[in-house]
Amino acid sequence: MKRGVTLIEVLVVIGILLTLIGMASISFVPLRSRSVLDTAITTLISDIKSQQIKAVAGDTEGRSTSDNYGIYFGNNSYVLFHGTSFNPTDPSSFTIALEDNILIESIFPSSQLIFSIKNGEVVSFSEAQNSITLRDTVAQDSKTININRYGVITAVN
Repeated sequence: MKRGVTLIEVLVVIGILLTLIGMASISFVPLRSRSVLDTAITTLISDIKSQQIKAVAGDTEGRSTSDNYGIYFGNNSYVLFHGTSFNPTDPSSFTIALEDNILIESIFPSSQLIFSIKNGEVVSFSEAQNSITLRDTVAQDSKTININRYGVITAVN
């Protein structure tokens, strides 16, 4: 008697393995999307705090005078800037691009969050316009950051 494995048995085993691998990889897709959104939120919070610290400290970044600092929110990017309002031609501004599937929905006036020099309070603060939402269009998930008049992040939902 010859012992061995037939072609049909090998194909059945390969089919089962491919099915298991396919199911395992599908379960990791939402995890990756959640990770992308969490990373974007963490980075944005860090940049918000950094801009506020620069305003409070009176950081000049090599200029002759200190200034307000802020963040301008686009659709899937945001810009770190200095001054009383966002100037798209200012070469010292720094743009942070998010993943293509992450969208920003800001309800700050003029899509700008500006911190006042020396005290770090939000310029032109409105209780009705104090949040930023990042939305993941693939995972259909979103997170919202709420900020109070003093520039403190009060909630991340």
